[in-house]
Amino acid sequence: MLRRGLKADSVTLCTLVKGICKEGKVLSAVQFLDKMTEEKVEVKVPSYSMIIDSLCKDGLMNEALDFFSDMIHEGVTPDVIVYSCLIDGLCSSGRLKEDVRLFDEMVGRGIYADVVTYSSLIHGFCQLDLWKEVTRIFDKMVGQGISPDVVTFTILIDCLCKRGMVGEARMVFDLMILLGKKPNEFTYNSLIYGLCLTGRAIDGAMRLFQEMHEKGLKPTTVIYSTLIGALCQAERVKTAKGLFNEMQTCGLSPDLCSYSILLNGLCKNGQLEEAMDVFRSIKSAGLETNIEVFNTLIDGMCRVGKIAAAKEQFDEILKKGMVPHIVTYNIMINGLCRNGMLSEPSKLFLRMEEEGCFPAAISFNIIIRGFLQENEITKAMQFFKEMRNKNFLPNEAVSLTLLHHVLVNKQCQTALESLPNSL
Repeated sequence: MLRRGLKADSVTLCTLVKGICKEGKVLSAVQFLDKMTEEKVEVKVPSYSMIIDSLCKDGLMNEALDFFSDMIHEGVTPDVIVYSCLIDGLCSSGRLKEDVRLFDEMVGRGIYADVVTYSSLIHGFCQLDLWKEVTRIFDKMVGQGISPDVVTFTILIDCLCKRGMVGEARMVFDLMILLGKKPNEFTYNSLIYGLCLTGRAIDGAMRLFQEMHEKGLKPTTVIYSTLIGALCQAERVKTAKGLFNEMQTCGLSPDLCSYSILLNGLCKNGQLEEAMDVFRSIKSAGLETNIEVFNTLIDGMCRVGKIAAAKEQFDEILKKGMVPHIVTYNIMINGLCRNGMLSEPSKLFLRMEEEGCFPAAISFNIIIRGFLQENEITKAMQFFKEMRNKNFLPNEAVSLTLLHHVLVNKQCQTALESLPNSL
């Protein structure tokens, strides 16, 4: 265009910048705008705001701030949209000191913050759990006659739920509706998550879920997964399975997280056959199983005494090129001990160390308790000695079991006396 002697106007320039940013080439957009500036083409605020917004969303905050400085240097006065983009980006990056400085600078320029700016600030302070600052900013916003929108309310509800203040979150939710603000999928998701987190309000969460349907809102995979997990925890596995099937009927494809949650619920509730069906479904869906999925399945097998099957899955981990981590070993050692197979935990413990996966306090507690429960005092004391040499302490269950054996078993008493400050 320039080679033909044509000069781009600000509208054309803005359209071109928007197109480049949409393609995910924000740095190319920066170079393009720099060239236009060199060619003395007038660049207006919307072009700058698009690039700053894209840089912020890509996490390139330093570049966004540098570009903002260039904008000021070129004599272009930023508007509330530019500041809001930067404030939101800084909040997401946890750079709240710079955020507040930028907010004060904006006010100092006589630019009034809007609901988007305030919501970004509130979100930033919520992420750092600075509730006093959240309420201060919220009060300031309302005091300036700015009405919170659905985003602001959702941020507050989400923050309150994560702080365990579900009752207060529900009050904010009700106030939101009273003020004529319509909750969206994210609002419901936050409140449903909060209710499920308490472990006592699953029925309330299910009522909200039903309310979503009645209002024509489509629950997301995250909402389904949250409810499925809570139902499994409440031992309402049948309802959880029904919800999992409903999710697929509604056209949502379960992700690995959804499958893992249901798998865990089935395993914890002793429904191993159905858990195996879910495990096979993961493969059928073309999803890659990870070590956490194997850990869940192995634990489920150990819980119902299927040690041979658990060993097969443990070997499958190695065949897939995965590396068992400490949780995997602890699950296997615990399963072997609980099922009285005491010749194998010691070997697995040794193998664990040889593979560079060093046992933690919980590993020692599991194996010592297993040996003590089967009255294998000598082996238990060998591991207890090693545990103390590594400066690990026994947990309450192991301590009580040891004390019991000390009272009735001289061998245990002698071994314990040889270790200073054992308990």
